Amino acid sequence: MKKRNKKTGAVLAASLLAFSLPLHVSAAAVDSQDMYRLYNPNSGEHFYTASTEERDNLRKVGWHYEGVGWQAPLQSDAPVYRVYNANAGDHHYTVSKAEKDMLVRLGWYYENVGWYSASEKGLPLYRQYNPNAVAGAHNYTTSAGEAAHLVSVGWKDEGIGWYAAGGGRGLTAEEEQEEQKLRQAQQEEDGSFASLESDVTLQGSGSGYHAKLTMSSTTGSAVSFGVQYDTGARVGSGAHFLIESIAPSGPDYIFLGNAQTGVTYKLKLAWYSDNTIRAYVNGQQIYSGRTNFRAVQAADLALCIEGSAKQNGDSINAYFENIKVKAGQNGTLERWDMYPGNYFGLRASVEHWGTVVEQGAFATNGAPNHNAGIRITGTANIPAGYDWDNCFYAVDPGSGTSNHPLSGTFTIHPNI
Repeated sequence: MKKRNKKTGAVLAASLLAFSLPLHVSAAAVDSQDMYRLYNPNSGEHFYTASTEERDNLRKVGWHYEGVGWQAPLQSDAPVYRVYNANAGDHHYTVSKAEKDMLVRLGWYYENVGWYSASEKGLPLYRQYNPNAVAGAHNYTTSAGEAAHLVSVGWKDEGIGWYAAGGGRGLTAEEEQEEQKLRQAQQEEDGSFASLESDVTLQGSGSGYHAKLTMSSTTGSAVSFGVQYDTGARVGSGAHFLIESIAPSGPDYIFLGNAQTGVTYKLKLAWYSDNTIRAYVNGQQIYSGRTNFRAVQAADLALCIEGSAKQNGDSINAYFENIKVKAGQNGTLERWDMYPGNYFGLRASVEHWGTVVEQGAFATNGAPNHNAGIRITGTANIPAGYDWDNCFYAVDPGSGTSNHPLSGTFTIHPNI
């Protein structure tokens, strides 16, 4: 099997509708096999294989296992051909020999027969095409409802791709637990210099409140990832996953989908030495790219747990549990409570300490920080006319000074 990490390039064939798909099978196979479904969170491609070895190898390099897509006969008169586009990092599957041959002429690699189609008395697998995708351009599903939904949001209906001998299944409870452990281990070894992770539960009242994982830099920039509730958000009132990147040149807000208050999410923000970041929700990567955030060197970084309110009278109750901090080769320096920032009526407190990690990127330098729990509560006390965007010009009534966020915070630094 060829390497299937995310690649760049354009799909060589814009549409594969030119060929009719021969689906007539002389006899249905009696015996069948599981067809495993995997997902590449970097490219968006779904991949299908009957090989447990291929499935497990892909899981080891970051693909997500999603269960059994369908049952395929062990043999029939209708092979399903598998081809691979090395430029786009994409696979395509077809029962049409003409379609397979056309793609090979265009530069796709023929990877042999992937599996076999059942007869037309079997369960249809519907095929849809996304004209805007580079990788993962096709979807194959036994669900007519899923197919109809994708067509309704812009995918092209390409009819029936082939037939299954039986239906599939999702992950068992044991498989789901194993998958979560594998994803966690992969994230801890993902090549990032620094990462901040926590189970986050956001509650509050009023017009806005925000629980976030924050990294700041001596360059004057910061980036955060969290859950924000805002009645005035430009994408609509309510709770959303949000990346907030602040730099001397101005702020940059990236809304990544709807969230819910009162629900616990496992959030992670990772920073790389090339100034890229990645954001994860419940082990699933939902963002990768550059923002306005810049750190000249690793020593510039500070990592922060932060909870904010939007304006005077708004309240927050945000809980950060199982907090894990990865930093360089030597971990972090201080206890969470050494550098508190309690401004404009909001306060951060350690609900419980975690454990000491002796060495490595998760080392805590003797402090019981690993898997600690922090809560941020309070009601904003700030003069009228100020909010979480312009609060730095207001005077904090507790300290009598300005240039503070409308937040409660705890900050620690990498042990460089």
